[in-house]
Amino acid sequence: MGQRISYYRNNFKKGLKEIIFENFSEFRQWYLETDISSIEEFGEPFGNPRLKTYLRQDPDLKGDFHKLDKNLIDELTS
Repeated sequence: MGQRISYYRNNFKKGLKEIIFENFSEFRQWYLETDISSIEEFGEPFGNPRLKTYLRQDPDLKGDFHKLDKNLIDELTS
């Protein structure tokens, strides 16, 4: 058995890290609002609990990035 891995190229002429940093505040707002909406509509939380805890702290992703747990970075990029 194998695992399929997909790669995508963007047209932004920027790296993934730079794109994530530029869009982090909008992503943070969307993620937390989607969690609230999911609880209200379906009675179930949305997303990863560790990631939500991090996002609720109003973090400075660019400053924190080098010391973040790799699993948390995986959640951010998935």
